[in-house]
Amino acid sequence: MSSMNLSQKIELLQHRSREYSLEKNTAKRKIIKKESVKLYFEVEEELAKIKYNLRLIDIRNYKDVEKEQLKLFPDFFADLLYIPDAQPLPQVKQNALPLPLLLFLFYNHNKNMTALTCASVLMDTVKNYLRQGDFQHLKSGSIRFINNTRFASDHLRRYHLLRTSEEEKYKYWQLTLFGTLIAALLFEDERFTFPDNYICRTDPFFFDQTIFQYTEKLLKDGFDKIVTSIFKDDIVSDIFSVKHEFVSFLAELLSIITGNKKEQKEFFIKYEDFLNRIDDKVFAKDLADGYLLNLPYTGKYKLLMKNAFTTF
Repeated sequence: MSSMNLSQKIELLQHRSREYSLEKNTAKRKIIKKESVKLYFEVEEELAKIKYNLRLIDIRNYKDVEKEQLKLFPDFFADLLYIPDAQPLPQVKQNALPLPLLLFLFYNHNKNMTALTCASVLMDTVKNYLRQGDFQHLKSGSIRFINNTRFASDHLRRYHLLRTSEEEKYKYWQLTLFGTLIAALLFEDERFTFPDNYICRTDPFFFDQTIFQYTEKLLKDGFDKIVTSIFKDDIVSDIFSVKHEFVSFLAELLSIITGNKKEQKEFFIKYEDFLNRIDDKVFAKDLADGYLLNLPYTGKYKLLMKNAFTTF
């Protein structure tokens, strides 16, 4: 490939891309993709050389670029002034990601992945269902889907489904005990699925309603059953030792959500402190190794992810 010029490489890359889209055989698709990725980066290197030869100072992707200021220095930035702004492309709705992320983190609980790896692997898991805009690079340099997944983690954290220490917030994403139990209930419930065209919906309340619904389920009839089904005996005893306090917090969570902001803030401070204490105790006993996830979850996981991201 190195003997080809840029025009030939681009033409071959376009051919490989079409070939990849039409190929149904998984093994052949992997071979085509491997060859295409190598070719893609060769093209990128050639373009970088052209940028250098032109001495093009491309600052379009910087956050603070203001075109009005560029006009003050036309000799330096004339090229950039004639480049139109990128048009918005179809993408997965940002508020559709928290729930799939919750399921992803539960299913991959023992992988000990960094936050960036989590977001990237989730993207790879559902890549065949994503839109063109999800692969765009933002002005920050981040890929849009990965950036939106980070926002989704913040949403999970607001409900205390994710741990909130500095390390868990920025480097690692780990479910709290509450997040673990809610995710397990979603997997256990044969009736749970995502609505049609879920990723296109603008309804911001589906996630909230789902969390509240399964919190109620956890309180009514699911706590003992779900705890004993997914944890080892020594961890079960730790959780049952704080069951009364935990259940009280969950009951208050359901009632406080409609209260005033001051009441919510005071409650969440106490609730976060409680979860941190029990999570620290449980994680100290290698919580990730304590899950008794069985193989039947694999089929449900793949089905849920497909349902969440498929459009009709």
